[in-house]
Amino acid sequence: MKTIRVARRELSLRRNNIIIFCIIVAFLAILYTAIYPSLQHQATQLINSIGNVYKDVGVVGKVSFSTLQSYMALEMFAITWPILVTVFAASLSGAALSGEIEKGTLGMLLALPLKRTTIYFGKYLTGIISIAIFVITTITPIILIAKIGHMDLQFTHFATTALLCFLFGTAVYSLALFFSALFNEKTHLYGLIGSIIFLMYVINAVAALKSSLVGLRYVSFFHYFNANGSLVSNHISNSSYLIFISVSVFSTLMGTLILKYRDFII
Repeated sequence: MKTIRVARRELSLRRNNIIIFCIIVAFLAILYTAIYPSLQHQATQLINSIGNVYKDVGVVGKVSFSTLQSYMALEMFAITWPILVTVFAASLSGAALSGEIEKGTLGMLLALPLKRTTIYFGKYLTGIISIAIFVITTITPIILIAKIGHMDLQFTHFATTALLCFLFGTAVYSLALFFSALFNEKTHLYGLIGSIIFLMYVINAVAALKSSLVGLRYVSFFHYFNANGSLVSNHISNSSYLIFISVSVFSTLMGTLILKYRDFII
């Protein structure tokens, strides 16, 4: 299929970028997992000192370091991982369309006997594959280090979290690729997607602090990215599925239409 050919070309071009980000997230996953046994014995003191901080930024559920699952939900997936995957998704989407316009290579691609929708879906498929690789590179080192260190591990909980991470990453990438179809410069895309995600984070934190503003949390991705629920309770809410899938589908359809009908000055 032509879509797969476009995706293969895109994966080849973005290979180094994907490798670098995967190395970074794998290193962090190994580091957080490796130091857990030494922190577990100090769990009570740590929770007393920083537990409220996690609550203040909107972490849902019981704050605890008593298990590897609850520890990773706080240390790895509460803040660090969403930021990393957002930067990763933005870099991929920016290079996919806005970057091609900047370099003047999109014109050559559009000159090929390919439909614009084929090009968009090819680049979208590249992002989905890349997000999946990123998620696998996150979860696998945790499981391996936990097995080597004889730590108690709930494999199904991490599998559920991998699915949640994939849904979140796909939604962010879909939104970013949509904006990439709109802008001629990557910097505009990076600024906008970064501002949106940061604003969502702030909204979620404010909603956790102010009971009168609790309704605001429903407009934030971070409310639906409940890693504490997936890792500790092995559960993803129906609202998380609905929001992430809806954003992904809507952004992809809109991005496809923009690329199909937009006039490019190249």
